[in-house]
Amino acid sequence: MNEEDVLYLYLSSHGSRQHQLSVDFPPHTVKDFDGQEIRQMLDEAGIKWRIVVVSACYAGGFIAPLKTDYSVIATAADAYNTSFGCADNRDFTFYGEAIFKRQMASGVGVLEALDGARPIIESMEAQRNLTHSNPQYWLGNKAKLKMLGEPRLTAR
Repeated sequence: MNEEDVLYLYLSSHGSRQHQLSVDFPPHTVKDFDGQEIRQMLDEAGIKWRIVVVSACYAGGFIAPLKTDYSVIATAADAYNTSFGCADNRDFTFYGEAIFKRQMASGVGVLEALDGARPIIESMEAQRNLTHSNPQYWLGNKAKLKMLGEPRLTAR
């Protein structure tokens, strides 16, 4: 990657209340990791412009350690709630479905899909009487200018 490239990193796994992602692909099991470890890896790799998406329960706990002026961070849930749709009979989690199947597949751009995921997921959860996962979306100031040209989306 050069200095102007933007990394899109989509992480999907089981998340814990301690804001760690589980990585378990036997025989290649590694320890669970958190937002600070992801931030350190990205910093050490010299990746400046970042879109980091975390699809996991309690994923909102990844926002604070990943925040930079050059980052976009989106999570399937806030730091206190679970996310939904992780099942063997589903192609996507609710979050993945909202982003990829319902929006990007119809031509919506990456940032618009991340920003627009929340109302879709709220509707899916309401139809099933589930506690809202409260997806999060955050844009750094410099990322907002580079990736949007002008600040027209409101980060939550």
